[in-house]
Amino acid sequence: MGLESFERKIAAVVESIFAKGSPRGIEPAELGRRLVREIERSSRVGVRSSVAPNVLTVALSVDDLRELSPLRNRVESELRVLAEETVEGGDYELLGPIDLQLIEDPELKSGTFYIDCAFREEQGYSDRWAIVMPDGTPVKLALGTHVIGRLAGSDIFVDDPRVSRRHAELVVTEGHVTAFDLGSTNGTYVNGTKISRPTELNQGDVVTVGTTDLTVRKG
Repeated sequence: MGLESFERKIAAVVESIFAKGSPRGIEPAELGRRLVREIERSSRVGVRSSVAPNVLTVALSVDDLRELSPLRNRVESELRVLAEETVEGGDYELLGPIDLQLIEDPELKSGTFYIDCAFREEQGYSDRWAIVMPDGTPVKLALGTHVIGRLAGSDIFVDDPRVSRRHAELVVTEGHVTAFDLGSTNGTYVNGTKISRPTELNQGDVVTVGTTDLTVRKG
């Protein structure tokens, strides 16, 4: 779960930097919980699905932002990951990459904050796709055909003994990506279901080859 993972990681970082029980104006976990709510509240109906905001501004008081300065970069990074997981988990579309930053608002009192959500469209963003490897590394998918396999030089190389040398392929066209099994020994699965015909993929789908899960990411 995205929010639970965020809270665990942030709690560990906070405890390593601040003295246990020391007073703090804003707990980073509060920011995560509010961020999820604001993304969901601010989403709007699109042509094919709901569209989530991709420009996220978290405003804190001067004192609270100063207090968080030792872990500001980590908090921003983890909040950005949380936003991406919220978008994927809710099957939202995005108009552009997620841009998230912490800023200070001199008018805020310590212990208070707000989150602004906005939409910024980037031309051609909806036609971009990537496969996220098990270690979190994204492999960008240009228009055309991408072979998944254990053969050295495969477009998406998977070092898994249960994966065939040429196991499956992904075909990317304008706004679409389709998975094909290439007669592999152990089959290709999409979200746990074995495929026997061309299968169109969506944001957040999981393609399994052998024992390896590959996650589809849009944008």
